[in-house]
Amino acid sequence: MAGNGRHTKAATDSGHDAIACDWSRALCERNEGNVVQSDARRLPFCDDSFDAALYIAGLHGIPDEVGRQQSLAEVHRVLRRGGKLLVTVWSRAAARFGAIPAGEDDIVVPWRRDGHDGPRTYHLYTPASLQSCLEEAGFVVEACIDGAIDGPSPDNVVAYAHR
Repeated sequence: MAGNGRHTKAATDSGHDAIACDWSRALCERNEGNVVQSDARRLPFCDDSFDAALYIAGLHGIPDEVGRQQSLAEVHRVLRRGGKLLVTVWSRAAARFGAIPAGEDDIVVPWRRDGHDGPRTYHLYTPASLQSCLEEAGFVVEACIDGAIDGPSPDNVVAYAHR
């Protein structure tokens, strides 16, 4: 999902045609260029529409397993054969989640930002669990690793896959 638009801007600045897509109207209004407000479980694009997709910090925010799998199936549907996918999700190995008992992978986090004030459910992934979900959706996973995106220690799982 497009989030604050920094990834879409980087893509267009590099000469690519890009479409920003997010469920949040406020975040869509922050994005420039081609912007679509949409639910990730029902993407409003034709089959085989894109050469690549970035799914940054969005999948883990879908509150149920069925919805997360629907979302990955939708990304698979809109990518062309051989299309590339980069996914980042919150990592179960992140230090901030160390006190959460093993097996409790769905957590509730208070969220106060951009006019939203309330609890949000997040799913915590391991590289193996994300890889399994991607493969179930039909992707070929090239790499799936714990990575440090916001600090010195692993906080996200990063996956590279293709259709």
